[in-house]
Amino acid sequence: MFEELGITASGKRRLNKGETLFSIEEKVVAFYALESGRIRMSRNMADGKTVTFYVANPGQLFAEASLFSENYHCEAVAEERSTVTIYSKSDFLTALRKNENCAFHFMEHLAQQLQKQRAHVELMHIKSAPDRLLAYFHSKLSSRELELNIESTWKAVAAEINLTHEAVYRALSKLEKARVITRNGRRICLNV
Repeated sequence: MFEELGITASGKRRLNKGETLFSIEEKVVAFYALESGRIRMSRNMADGKTVTFYVANPGQLFAEASLFSENYHCEAVAEERSTVTIYSKSDFLTALRKNENCAFHFMEHLAQQLQKQRAHVELMHIKSAPDRLLAYFHSKLSSRELELNIESTWKAVAAEINLTHEAVYRALSKLEKARVITRNGRRICLNV
């Protein structure tokens, strides 16, 4: 991913479903690019609930904010068999200091991630489950698309948008009944 900027990966790691890549308070030694599979970054709260911070899909970076921390602030677990490319923290920070072009591209990436997180916070403030789910669908589509395939399970979607899976199923049913969407398994068509 960063090879064109002169940064080489320090290795790869394959994870089985349910395997932990890193844990909370573990010393940060790297950040990652997901080649295949899906990685969920989350943390268990004092009240017993799990908060999902990010779900990485193939082609995406994750744990890059940890480059500027001593320890990871969440855990990363494979939701399915996954392969990650590892980028050494020390090597990458050295490259950022020495290569303006690399630093610029990384800042651009971080700004895009911040915009996505802000959109996610906005999504979480939608009270109605059907409206939140519909907004989630829209967030996954470009302005001209009307169809999408949901790659993860409905239970994983529920966790990502902070609803119970039962609430997601009810919301799907309401959206279908109102003819807002057409659904075939995890294939969703928006009826605009």
